[in-house]
Amino acid sequence: MTDPTANWAPAEPGWYQDPSGTGRSLWWDGRAWSGHTLAAAQHGRRFRWPSILSFVLAVTGFCLSVLAGLMNLFYVGFDDTGTPQPMTVFAIIWFIISGFAALATGFAILALIRRAAAIGLAVAAVTIATVGLACSLQFAVWNMNLAAHAAESYCHSQPHDTACAGR
Repeated sequence: MTDPTANWAPAEPGWYQDPSGTGRSLWWDGRAWSGHTLAAAQHGRRFRWPSILSFVLAVTGFCLSVLAGLMNLFYVGFDDTGTPQPMTVFAIIWFIISGFAALATGFAILALIRRAAAIGLAVAAVTIATVGLACSLQFAVWNMNLAAHAAESYCHSQPHDTACAGR
């Protein structure tokens, strides 16, 4: 006859499945069984770093996605003729990609509940969001440089304007 406990691993060192088949775990102190027991539902309740790491990465990815999207919305601009600036189209496209990062974050949180592929989804969300944030920062700097250049060009063409007095 086969041993039903042969493939069973204890939840913690010292805890072993009750050989009578009750589904409980008994504590073996090294000499004898003690009176301490664990119900079947308590097996495997250990502190797991991958779950916590996945959750932190998922939340970070979501926050970075929102930040990148907000930065893009504030720096989207059009010139005087109503034509979008060259980086505006890129900003809108990246905002959509950041939305996918937020979706990946949501799926990562769902995966945490089911403990399947959580780290992969969370890392993907953070990667997409981080690239989005970097692009947004680069876009913001580019846009500020463009505005400074435009102001300088205007002051060169209109030297008597009071707004250009200090330039």
